[in-house]
Amino acid sequence: MNAISELLTTAELCEKLHICRQTVYKHTLSGRLTSYRLGRLVYYKESEVMNALKKIEPVKIKKY
Repeated sequence: MNAISELLTTAELCEKLHICRQTVYKHTLSGRLTSYRLGRLVYYKESEVMNALKKIEPVKIKKY
C-alpha cells in the first residue's frame, strides 16, 4: 500500500469505522489518533488508526 492510498479523510474514517465525526475529533484531541493536515483537509493514516484500535479495550456491558 503506498502512502497516498493509506490516507483517509475524516469522512472516510467515520464511514469505515461506523462512528461520527465528534468521536474522531475526541480521539484526535485526546492523542489517541494522529491527524495530518494538507491544506484545509485533515487526513488520518489507516495503519495508525488500526494500531490505535488494537490498544483500545472492549467495553463490557452489564446485563440486568
